Amino acid sequence: MIKIIVDSTCCPNNEYVKENNIFVNPLRVHFEDEEFIENYSIYDEIYEKMATSDEIPKTSQT
Repeated sequence: MIKIIVDSTCCPNNEYVKENNIFVNPLRVHFEDEEFIENYSIYDEIYEKMATSDEIPKTSQT
């Protein structure tokens, strides 16, 4: 069996993901002492924190 796995930064279409049984591994964003799992709802909170912090968000890629 072959399984397709992508990370959430490829912005997959939800309908396509469901139809093709694709596993989407979410990007994890580390900021100060918190970890956020990527989805569209986290960005407002991260942008607000960036405005008041000297730190920048990080991922496993940085």
